[in-house]
Amino acid sequence: MPYKILPYTYDRAKEHGLTIYPAENKISKLDVYKDGHFIASIGTYKMADYPTYMEYERRGLVDKGYADKRRELYYKRHNKDYGYLSKDWLSKTLLWWLLFH
Repeated sequence: MPYKILPYTYDRAKEHGLTIYPAENKISKLDVYKDGHFIASIGTYKMADYPTYMEYERRGLVDKGYADKRRELYYKRHNKDYGYLSKDWLSKTLLWWLLFH
């Protein structure tokens, strides 16, 4: 089943001039394009991300603040910066909301 892209992620992509679609490969969440050119496939579809955790909070499936805690842990694991439009930057920006932009 393809990843359901939430409005949060579409909004983040639009802010950065990116176009996103559900990934064509079976292991990723998103295919990212800029100016019609493929940039990367990002996100592992089996893992939740910030917008998904926010949806879980909204539905009452997890406690309030859980999404922010998961984001904090994500940033601790992914603390290097590989530059603009890298898979790292795209994941942080589209799936985890890049805090320090």
